[in-house]
Amino acid sequence: FGEPFFPKTLQSPPYRRFVGREPNASAIEGPLRTCANGQPAKSFEWYLRRFRYIYRDAGVLPTEIFQIEYGDAGLCLDLAGGTREWGSALQPYDTVTATPCEPGRKRDSGQWWHLSNRGTDGKCCSGLKAWNTDQCLIQGKRSAVETSVCNLAGPRHQRFRLDATRGLLFGEQCVSKAADGHLAIGACGGGAAVWRKRRRSRPAEFNALSAAMQRRWLSPIADSDFDPPRVAEL
Repeated sequence: FGEPFFPKTLQSPPYRRFVGREPNASAIEGPLRTCANGQPAKSFEWYLRRFRYIYRDAGVLPTEIFQIEYGDAGLCLDLAGGTREWGSALQPYDTVTATPCEPGRKRDSGQWWHLSNRGTDGKCCSGLKAWNTDQCLIQGKRSAVETSVCNLAGPRHQRFRLDATRGLLFGEQCVSKAADGHLAIGACGGGAAVWRKRRRSRPAEFNALSAAMQRRWLSPIADSDFDPPRVAEL
């Protein structure tokens, strides 16, 4: 079942109220392990594999998290904190800025990111998501860089990526930082500092996977018995 993922669940803002007073699920654990026909229930990893077009191919369960540092200034891409009421039903949004890089992970940090959203080929990934939130980078009004609820299908306004030589890109345009810390999308060039990954690491949810499932996540292979639905171009 999903026991290894329970500590990770408690890291999510909507479930933190249960820390230290975790509910007793023993009364339902037994029945959940057996199907109505008497056959053993499938494992949680079977569920992740069955819906891998969400969890793997759209980056919902990432293989790596990282900070995004701006040049050598010791500044990292960060959520500005406009809202912490995550949940797609609330349609939250935020802005981004560059703040001093944190030396380690902090609770409610907005400095840790990972790849997200399917690409046009249906594989991971075409965007960047703030870890432990539902927020992805988007092109906002007047070419500002903002965040909104991730669209796992990878729409054009959420297609950001990191390039080894050109830094943080939206399409073929570069993301630059203004003197006031706000970020904007514009033409590349001019000797601007380059954004790059910093402090890359494996997240807890990836480490909770079995060795076999980790290999599937890192080197996706064909699963003919679990064909995902076709992904439409947006």
